[in-house]
Amino acid sequence: MNWTCGRSWTRDLPTFEPTGLQRVVVLAANRREELTAAIVALGLDSDAVLPGLPDSGIAEYEAELVERLEVLLADADCVILPWPGDPHPDHAAVGRAGLAAAPVQAHRWSYPVWMWHWMGTDDPAIPWRHAPGTPQPRTRHSATGQSCTS
Repeated sequence: MNWTCGRSWTRDLPTFEPTGLQRVVVLAANRREELTAAIVALGLDSDAVLPGLPDSGIAEYEAELVERLEVLLADADCVILPWPGDPHPDHAAVGRAGLAAAPVQAHRWSYPVWMWHWMGTDDPAIPWRHAPGTPQPRTRHSATGQSCTS
């Protein structure tokens, strides 16, 4: 799932100018392509859900997001979502909503997005004790990372 495609990826981009608007449209298209490539690299079904919620405004729709996720995740046995403590408000909102919507029996995994850039590794808000390594082969992990260049 990709909730916004990063349409508001920078606040100083003059989107009202043709070149600025074009860059935002291209970025959103690139993000959709990157998402599909990363899903395929993981060996998963490439059908991505793109609900089109407003970038940098997902927290305002968190209750709606929980309802939508409850439907999508009803039979899930594993849910992978952004870390609810991520410093980006959209990532944190999706993480909180995913935790709230995940079925009780589902395994839950979360990952940081902007934590690496906006927080120090010694920040007490980072729950390192809950951060196990994964058995995922490094080649597959690298392939998903290489899919995302934007």
